[in-house]
Amino acid sequence: MVKKGEVVKNWKRRFAVLYSTAELAYFEAENLRQSPKGSIDLRTVTAVRVSAEKAKPNCLDLVTSSRVFVLSFPTAEAMQEWLTALQSHTKVKR
Repeated sequence: MVKKGEVVKNWKRRFAVLYSTAELAYFEAENLRQSPKGSIDLRTVTAVRVSAEKAKPNCLDLVTSSRVFVLSFPTAEAMQEWLTALQSHTKVKR
């Protein structure tokens, strides 16, 4: 997946792991033994939705009270799989 930056609005390739503790951790490389670049506590997510982002296809928004994370996936099928998985780890269903 690729993630839109918070300050500099460029896109960075990230490797993500969804933990059963409702945490989505993302890494700069496939080597998941290093520290994550960041993480999202899915318990704080107020909405998971298909994004209106125009710059990239197959995007999802993860909305928290402090930020909207925009994630883009290589295919519509991958986006749908992540949408389902993320919704199952949040209190929000749409």
